[in-house]
Amino acid sequence: MPPSQQPLFTDEDCNLPSQERLSLLERLQILLGDVPPHFWAACHLCDVRKLELLVQTAELNPNIVYIAAGQTYTMVANCKMNTIRLNYNT
Repeated sequence: MPPSQQPLFTDEDCNLPSQERLSLLERLQILLGDVPPHFWAACHLCDVRKLELLVQTAELNPNIVYIAAGQTYTMVANCKMNTIRLNYNT
């Protein structure tokens, strides 16, 4: 589709996961099983191409993705701290 005919926004832009993202998330769930909810939150927000790469990595070596999944709580903690700082400064 030419750029002039592409929609300005997709479902992904409106926080509605695409079928591609849902399929990748299902594959990741099968490969990894139980991981922290922070990890799933990051997977719902990340770029779809990066999510695809993450799934490919999990297919090759799930332990690498487990390590990353275990560290996602720090991402949320940092995000919360930034929100607190923003609210404090306004």
